[in-house]
Amino acid sequence: MNDNWPQFTSPAAVTVAEDSPVGSSVFQLTATDADLDDAGRLTYRLLEDSTATFNVSARDGVVRTRRRLDRETTARYRLRFVAVDAGTPRRSTSVLLTVNVGDANDQAPRFPRPRYVAAVTDQLPVGAVVTTVSAVC
Repeated sequence: MNDNWPQFTSPAAVTVAEDSPVGSSVFQLTATDADLDDAGRLTYRLLEDSTATFNVSARDGVVRTRRRLDRETTARYRLRFVAVDAGTPRRSTSVLLTVNVGDANDQAPRFPRPRYVAAVTDQLPVGAVVTTVSAVC
């Protein structure tokens, strides 16, 4: 008898490094169903991902990247997954998962201007500050 609904036990948010290789496993959904046999066997689907950045294995709930992540472009994704049992009638439950993209040191520093000019007199003491420049990432 299929009288129980699937219940997600996964956390509501995860963090994934932006330098994770395409196709890498970043998270595994977990859900349970108290029913026995087919009525308790679950499959998973990704319902919402307008960017097509992630996919999920129906059999084991492993979430993988489909494309390169870039925190500077998108720092957070909100994905809706569903767990469906194989009972009759089928029962399903959805969950909203937040995927935060962790920053990696992938931006080289650069100077805002291509050239800096400073005037120095010959009476300036040794070790004195001539000018200040800064770089940004």
